[in-house]
Amino acid sequence: MRGMSLYPMYILYTNSSCELFTGSLWEPVVCFLQAIRRNGSSDTTVLVNCEEEPTSAVDENIQRQPSTHSKEPLSALGQFFTCFAVQRTFPGLFSTATKPGQILSLNGIRVLSINWVVLGHVYYIGINVGGDGLTVIELYRRGSFSFVWNAFPSVDSFFCLSGFLVSYLLLKELSRRGGTFNVLGYYVHRYIRLTAPYLLVILVQGFLVPVYLTGPFSEIIEQGHQMCKDWWWTNLLYINNLVPWNKVRICVGQSWYLSNDMQFFIIAPLFIVLLYRKPLIGLLVTTGTWACSALLAGGLTYYEDFGPTPVFDSNGVNMTQFRMMYVKPWIRVPPYLIGILGGWLFYKYRNTMQLLIGRLSLIKKLAVGICIWSISCSIQYAVVFGLHHDMLRKLDDQSLPTTSESVSYETLARSGWGIALTLQIIACETGLGGIVGQILSWKVWLVFSRLTYAVYLVHFILIQTLVAQLRHAFYFAPDYEVAIIYLGCLAMSYAFAVLLYTFLEQPLSYLERLTYRKPTN
Repeated sequence: MRGMSLYPMYILYTNSSCELFTGSLWEPVVCFLQAIRRNGSSDTTVLVNCEEEPTSAVDENIQRQPSTHSKEPLSALGQFFTCFAVQRTFPGLFSTATKPGQILSLNGIRVLSINWVVLGHVYYIGINVGGDGLTVIELYRRGSFSFVWNAFPSVDSFFCLSGFLVSYLLLKELSRRGGTFNVLGYYVHRYIRLTAPYLLVILVQGFLVPVYLTGPFSEIIEQGHQMCKDWWWTNLLYINNLVPWNKVRICVGQSWYLSNDMQFFIIAPLFIVLLYRKPLIGLLVTTGTWACSALLAGGLTYYEDFGPTPVFDSNGVNMTQFRMMYVKPWIRVPPYLIGILGGWLFYKYRNTMQLLIGRLSLIKKLAVGICIWSISCSIQYAVVFGLHHDMLRKLDDQSLPTTSESVSYETLARSGWGIALTLQIIACETGLGGIVGQILSWKVWLVFSRLTYAVYLVHFILIQTLVAQLRHAFYFAPDYEVAIIYLGCLAMSYAFAVLLYTFLEQPLSYLERLTYRKPTN
C-alpha cells in the first residue's frame, strides 16, 4: 500500500508509486489522477448503469483518425472537443455489442422497473395534486390497481440490481488484482458520473422551471423551488434523506433514492471485501446487518403504530412514516444487501450452477425452473397485491391494518422482494429463465437501459409540469386516457433522457478516458 501523503484526505490505495508530498496541495491531486490512469479503467468499472460505455465504429474512427485538415494527431484541445461531438456520442447509445460474462437479463429488469416507477409517479402526483376524489376511490377498489398504489417494490428492484452488480463486478476486480482495488477511483468515478447530470436537473427543476411555469396547481413547483433554494447542498452531498433530520425538505422529490444508493455504494466494499477474503465471516456480517435492518423496520412500525406502507399513514399530511422509514438507509438496505449476497453467490458458483443445470434432463430442468419461478413470483405477488383487502377496509370504514399485519409486512416485504428478484436473475443466467429469460436478455434492452438513470432524473418534473398546469380536476377514467397520459410522459422522459445522455453523460465518460481512464480493449 503506497501513496499516503501527509494529508489524511489524500490517502491513496493503489499499486502505483507516489511520493509523500510536502509542497503544493495540488500535487496529491495530480498524483491521484496519474495513479488511476496507470492502473487502468478496470479500477472504475462500476458505473452508473454498471456496464462499460458503448463503443461504435464512429467512436473508434474519431479516436484513431487524425484531423481531416492535418496528418498530425489531434491536439489535447481537439480531443476535448471531440468528446462532445454528436456523431460520436449519439451512435454509442444504439450499440448492442456485448462482452462475455455480461448479465444481459438485468437490462430488461432495469427498463421494466423504471417504466413502473414512472407509472406510479403519474398516478401519485395526479392523485395528490389534482385528482378527482370519486374516481380515485373507485380506482383503489380495483385489485389490479395495487400494482400502481403499491409500486414501492419498483425502487427495491433498483437497490437489489445495484447491490448485485456492484458485488459481482468488484469481486471480479478483487480477483484480478489479488484482493485489492483502487478505492479513491471507485468513489470519485461514481460521484462524478452521478452528480454531473444530477446537478443539471437540480438547476432546471429547482430554479429554472419555477420562473416560467404558471398554473392552478403551480404551488407544487414553488414548494420544490423553496426546498432547492434552502437545501440544494444536501443533494450534492447525497444526504438529503438525512438532513434535516425531523422534516421532509427534499430538493428534487425523487432524489431520496440517489442518496440511499450512494450511501449503500459507499459501504458496499466493507461487505464485499469481507466476502472475498473471509467468506464465512462476510456471510455472517452481511446477513446479520440485513436481519437487523428488517427487525428495526418492524420495531419502528410497532412503536410508532405505522401502517404497512406510507399509503396507510394516518399522519400522512406530515409525512411521518415517509420521513422516519421510507427514505432512511437503515430501513431500505435489505434489498441491496441481498443483491450483494446474490452477486457473491453468482460470482463464486456461476460455472458450477451452469454445469449442474446443463447436465439435467429436460424434464428435471423444467421442474426446477417451474419451482423457482413459482416461488419467486408468488412472493412478489404477495408483496404487491397482498394489501388489497386492507385497502378496501380503509376505504369502507377508515380502519387500518392490524399491528401484526403492518409489522409483518414492513419486516418481510423488502427482503422477500429482494430474494425473489435475485432468484429470478440467477435463474435467467444459468439456463432456467425459459422464455422470460430470453425476453429479458434481448439486446434491444441495452439501448433503453443506458437511459434509465436520465429517465429517473427527468420524469418527475415532466409529470409535475403537466399536473401544475391543469385547468380541471385530474380524472382517472376512462383508462385509455390515463394510458395516453402515461405513455406520453414516458416517451417525453426517454426523449429528454436521450438529450441528457448525448450531450452530458456520454461526453463525460469520454472526458474521463481523456484525463484518467484508459479505454478498454
